[in-house]
Order: sequence, then C-alpha cells, then structure tokens
Amino acid sequence: DNTAPITSLNIAGPLYIKDGIRHITPESGLTFASADPLVSEVSAGIERIETAVDGGQWLKYTQALKFNEGRHTVKYRAIDNVGNMETERVLEVWSDATAPESRWLAASGPWIEKDNKFYLNALGSIALESADPVRNNVASGLENIYYGIDAVPAIKYAAAFNLAEGVRTVNYSAKDNVGNTALVKSMVVYVDGTKPVTALSLSGDQYKDDKQYISRRTDIIITAVDPAVNNVAVGIKETKYSVDGEAFANYTLFKLSAEGKRLVSYYSTDFVANIETVKTAALWVD
Repeated sequence: DNTAPITSLNIAGPLYIKDGIRHITPESGLTFASADPLVSEVSAGIERIETAVDGGQWLKYTQALKFNEGRHTVKYRAIDNVGNMETERVLEVWSDATAPESRWLAASGPWIEKDNKFYLNALGSIALESADPVRNNVASGLENIYYGIDAVPAIKYAAAFNLAEGVRTVNYSAKDNVGNTALVKSMVVYVDGTKPVTALSLSGDQYKDDKQYISRRTDIIITAVDPAVNNVAVGIKETKYSVDGEAFANYTLFKLSAEGKRLVSYYSTDFVANIETVKTAALWVD
C-alpha cells in the first residue's frame, strides 16, 4: 500500500460561507472522516486522523472541534496503518459569538419627546437599523432585522413603516448570518393623527339674534383642546388668530375696538403638527 488516505470534514451546527470563509459559532462542531483508497485491491486502513489548531502541535483527532470567538486555522491529515501520510489540508474558520446591535429612529414625520413619552404624527414612520459588530476580528454580517407591532408576530423588516393612531409597542431584534440573535427590544410610540378643536367664546357685553353683537369692552376668548383618540393626545402647541385678514398671531386675550363687522379667524396646532382647519367667526362691534 503506497496510497495515502483522503480526509473530509463536516461542520455541524451554524455555518455561513462567504468569499470562501466559513463563519461558525462556538456551538458549531468540526468533525473529520477519512478513507484509505483501495488501489490494486490494497488498502491498509486508517490508523488515525491528526489535527493542529492555530499553529499548535499535531494531536490525534478524537472528537468534534469547537472554537471560541475569533479567527482560527485548522490543519488536518490522516495516516494509514502502514504509515502513508496524507498531505496536510488547511481550513480557516471564523467563530462569531456576538449578536447584532439594533436601534430605532423616526424616519419621517413630526415627532416630539414630551413627558417621557415619544409622540409621532400618524403620517410619520419608524425605521430600524442594525449592524453586526466586529469582535475579535470576526463578524458574520447581518442576516436581517425582525419586528412586530403590539402582539403581532415578528416579520422581516424591509423598510420604514407607519403606525396606526394610538399607543403602539414596537418589538424588534436582529439576527446575524450564523444565527446569533439579539435580545428583543421594545419601544412605545404614542401616535397622534387628530387635529385640535378650537372654539371662540365671548365674555362681557353681547347680544345675538341673526348676528352676534358685542361692544368694544367684550373679551374675545379662544380656547383649544387636543382630543384624546385611542388614549393619545400630545397637547396644544399654539393657537393663532387673525382679524379681518391680517397676519396670524399667537393668541392672547383681546378686544375689538373698531366699530362694524369684524371677522376673527383662528386655528390651533398640536405638538406633532396636526393643524386644525381655519375657522372664522363674524362679530358686529357696536
């Protein structure tokens, strides 16, 4: 028998191959098997398989090899029962034990952090980002981000998404190419898509029949509320008013001194830019 054995390897457990590099985890196991070819009806059989890890000495292979996080080089060979030694083979494996890191951000639409809550306009969207950090010179790369809204099971993330009005919980995680999965994170978003409601009232001299009459002593009162819809109301940011088509100004209590028909226009905006349609009231100052 003058023929050397031939050894093959198998990787059980997580494995991802890219650009010829085998990415594994510390749970992956490398196993070897060898055969002594039958040539001219002769095969002495396998005596042993040997491995050498990261430049160490040759050792008899007895069980699956596993590797801590980092880059590792494995040499292996087999020897038959009459001393024919296989030419050594070399394998490089990169063991990855680190999960990706993820974060969320508002991708579009007005938002505000207020009273320790994150409010988002209902037309806005949430984006998720993730990266697989390099640890010990190894990163297998991001497989995907996964997310679910409220109690809905997680799905693959593809693009920024909208949320229905109300209190929404976004659960998200990410997985790398060898299956390291980050712990699920959760964020609560208060989604507000409802415009404020503003009303005009009077204090002091007033009389109403087919027209609303006031005097120059009458206070013009404009009040606004932000309706709570699905338990969300971000609150009123500002109320504006205009008299007879002049530029809108921030509301403060005022009176109308010029006699005649006066037009008072007004509207309010909440903290995530839901803007009320302008209302107008006709007042006759006597």
